[in-house]
Amino acid sequence: KMEEAEAGSGGLRLRRNHRVDANTELKDSIRELPWDRLPIILMGGSFNSEKRATRITEEGCRQLDALLESLNPEEVFFVIGNRLRGYEKYLLEHNEKGFLIYSFVPSLVTRGECRQLEEAGVRIRVSTESESMGIYKSFNYEIFERRPSLLIGFDGNSAGENMIQEAKNGKGKAGIFIWEKSRTLREKA
Repeated sequence: KMEEAEAGSGGLRLRRNHRVDANTELKDSIRELPWDRLPIILMGGSFNSEKRATRITEEGCRQLDALLESLNPEEVFFVIGNRLRGYEKYLLEHNEKGFLIYSFVPSLVTRGECRQLEEAGVRIRVSTESESMGIYKSFNYEIFERRPSLLIGFDGNSAGENMIQEAKNGKGKAGIFIWEKSRTLREKA
């Protein structure tokens, strides 16, 4: 193909997914997790493979709304993944009480992902892992091994299952709540 194409003809297009260092690009949004509030980890969009999207339902939204209504933003904060989809997006859009929301991101992100995170106004924690599917390890190190927490799982596949396993084994004693409609996560829990 390269030999057949003329220079500058535009016949050969290479797609490049250039990723940048999250620590540098998101440095103004990086914050420590607060120690005076209970972390609630919400799995509902970031812990699927790229090929499987989370479908939000009215029932799931009602359950999340009830949770938001009953919680006090002075006592808890939310932690989500980096994709800001599904129930995680719903949380961001319906955060009327002003809960602190932290997003764990891989160490390498695209500029588009940086822009999306900045527009969402989330506080950032950068994982040591460069891929999204491995950020559950940072949840383990920063939360499950160090402090009590709640894990609420609406959706996820293998990365979500790994998150549940880390929460079960952590020294910080996590309460694990899985939505009854998520068969895969329910079996793991």
